[in-house]
Amino acid sequence: MSCLWSLSTTDQGQCPGGFWDGLLFINNDIQLASDPRYGQVYHVRVNDSSQNPWWNCGSTCSSSELSKIRPTGLNSWDWYVDAIKVEPGFACADWGVVDQFNYPTLSSPPVALALNCSQDSTDGALHFGLDRNAGSLSCVGCQDFSSWQHTQLNVGPFVGKWVEFIVGVYWATDNSGQLQVYTRVKDNGETGFTQQLNESNIATMQYITGQPLPTTTIDHYGLYFGYWSQARTPSPFPTNYVDHMGLERFSDKTSAFAAMG
Repeated sequence: MSCLWSLSTTDQGQCPGGFWDGLLFINNDIQLASDPRYGQVYHVRVNDSSQNPWWNCGSTCSSSELSKIRPTGLNSWDWYVDAIKVEPGFACADWGVVDQFNYPTLSSPPVALALNCSQDSTDGALHFGLDRNAGSLSCVGCQDFSSWQHTQLNVGPFVGKWVEFIVGVYWATDNSGQLQVYTRVKDNGETGFTQQLNESNIATMQYITGQPLPTTTIDHYGLYFGYWSQARTPSPFPTNYVDHMGLERFSDKTSAFAAMG
């Protein structure tokens, strides 16, 4: 890309036009930057004035994201690749996501790459994880936490370092779904990818009984974080930064690994 900006719903743009389907940020909170390893990357800022210009999540959370519309792809594989660098000084939040996969806008996403310090982590420290909210939902917008899962990924020291991710999902509303997650941190001396998660016989897509799935969904990436309540929300609200290589999606595992080298 040669340009990217967004100040409001009426003042935003990208070059080339149409590369991203949604510029879900304001205040130019996502900017293009150069990087010696990946070339062009996306520098993402989130603070108390950050938001999706079409939707405000309220005073307990903030976001800056890009989105791409894609086919729902039920009963098929998606293989996602991304590299993420968490900038030093990142302040913990109760929940946070950096990638949201195949999001049908029914509830929180069926699968998401998480970044948070939730009390359900093994040590309370900032960590990457995988969030899942798949299977049957009772209604649009319902947070059916009976199906919500958070799995902490053992990435090792990562702040200020690029963490490479390969996430494979076989999308299914029944128990034929599968999930695989691989990571690599070259700055920690890792030359190959480590498999962090390998699950099968699970649901990976969400649905509402009696209603058809949408024919298209959304892949989001950037940074979206917040707190479980107003009482837990710090004042002032923190300013956090992450960098993204840029989310890419492949239909097969071989191509995904080849893309990461």
